[in-house]
Amino acid sequence: VQRNVAAEQLRELVGRLTENVAVADSVVVTGPPADTIVRKANEIDADLILIGAGERSRFDRFSMGPVATAVL
Repeated sequence: VQRNVAAEQLRELVGRLTENVAVADSVVVTGPPADTIVRKANEIDADLILIGAGERSRFDRFSMGPVATAVL
């Protein structure tokens, strides 16, 4: 059930973000986040990976979280 809900939310988000952008596919997978993101990006030869910015720092900036750092 949770996977279906996540997949539907992802489809809605993709629709809003990709009005003028070609998207190969959106998927919901399980596994260690950074490794899974990188593996899937390599599988589909992704040109772009979008990752949420996380929390604002005390200097009112967004800093990368551990998953974004690991993906880089």
